[in-house]
Amino acid sequence: MERHTVEALLDTYYKGLSNQSVAEIPLTADVSFVGPRMGPFEGEEAVRAMLAQVSQLFTAFTITRESQVIDGDTAVLFLDFALPDGRHFSLADVFTLRDDAFASIQPYFDPGLLQDLGMAGPA
Repeated sequence: MERHTVEALLDTYYKGLSNQSVAEIPLTADVSFVGPRMGPFEGEEAVRAMLAQVSQLFTAFTITRESQVIDGDTAVLFLDFALPDGRHFSLADVFTLRDDAFASIQPYFDPGLLQDLGMAGPA
């Protein structure tokens, strides 16, 4: 996949989450999502429903894209999430893309911080 295509898909993903418009995020029919204490979610309907819930959390953060690595149909983004109280946490999203859509989404972050914030269940 061309780099500019991957970059455009990544932009669409984060705009969709930030604007609570996850219907605009292109997902394959067999997309999967697995994260810390999240999932697995399998299939377009299940992943889109989960992303709609996650997008509600995006209103509480300021998100900065720190860096990215793109290798063919795989992309890794490193993000900084800033909370209104000044605290920050890091997240890495790993994506596999196929046919101009997201085939897998796997976030990596410290789930303990989200638990401390009351945004995640117990370990």
